[in-house]
Amino acid sequence: MPRSGLGSHIGGKIVFGPDNRLYSITGDLRRSDLTVNHENARLMRNGVILRLSDKGGAPRDNPFYNKRNVGGKAVLNEIFAYGIRNSFGITFDPADVPG
Repeated sequence: MPRSGLGSHIGGKIVFGPDNRLYSITGDLRRSDLTVNHENARLMRNGVILRLSDKGGAPRDNPFYNKRNVGGKAVLNEIFAYGIRNSFGITFDPADVPG
């Protein structure tokens, strides 16, 4: 997770979901990056929920995955949700878990 000397809005929960994917949530770190919904900002891994395979790669069924996302846009492949300001946890609704 990116470091911030500000001490708040860091998130940091990590959990495997019912789909066997790794979910990691980071807060906005009091920064104004594109993933925190600020125009004309850099695309970063803060203010997001990352979703990765158990091997660490980006699953192709992630919502923003595109094989043409390269360079500075490659982070899009790992993002499951963005605009997360300050998360205190992550869980899954048992009603939505295939069983």
